[in-house]
Amino acid sequence: MLRLCEPFLDANLTKRDKIDAKYVHHSNRLKLSGLTALHASSEEVTEWLDSKNPAKAGEMNQCNDGEKRLKQSQEASSSGSNNASAKYSFICECFFMTARVLNLGLLKAFSDFKHLVQDISRSEDTLATLKNMQGQSPSPQLELDITRLEKELELYSQEKLCYEAQILR
Repeated sequence: MLRLCEPFLDANLTKRDKIDAKYVHHSNRLKLSGLTALHASSEEVTEWLDSKNPAKAGEMNQCNDGEKRLKQSQEASSSGSNNASAKYSFICECFFMTARVLNLGLLKAFSDFKHLVQDISRSEDTLATLKNMQGQSPSPQLELDITRLEKELELYSQEKLCYEAQILR
């Protein structure tokens, strides 16, 4: 997808005007209304939607919370069909599809890799603590915990190497 977008994402942004930001709200291909990537509560989203559509704000205030959400989801799902006549260029569609693919694939993999590195760090700290405790007062349970943690760290390290080979190199 990135290679497909390469020609129109040149340094001079010559084709930037072909990318229509309204695509996110009116596309039939991408249904982004269900995503929870917003950094807002449902009340804040409702308030924002009401401010963008004042004609419906009065009618929405008369409904209870459940009815509000039902109406919003119906409006979100029907918005694509109402604007089906709006045609978006190939460049616009390709741009937003690539953004979605990156969000689903590569960014998720980077997030997982980051969490894996954090898990390795925590496990190494725990292992160091257990080894210090073993030096002070050895016990069979402590040795079992150390052995288990060392095997876990080995698996984590293998997984980290796989991520590095696949994503980072």
